[in-house]
Amino acid sequence: MLFYTLIIIKKDDLIFSVQFYLRQLLYLLKEIQFLNFMYFLVLEISSSLLKHAITQDAVMITMNRKIE
Repeated sequence: MLFYTLIIIKKDDLIFSVQFYLRQLLYLLKEIQFLNFMYFLVLEISSSLLKHAITQDAVMITMNRKIE
């Protein structure tokens, strides 16, 4: 009888700890997802700025050629 009680207690502890770890994992995944989104945002912004800078350079080069 005592043995079964211990098993039940252990089982409940295990379920609780599994739930806890799953919750922590979910939180971690949300954090990673947020960081990925921020990284994607930074990449998008920097690539658009880079494209803008390249077009500006191209415009400056063509203007310089027209002036000469």
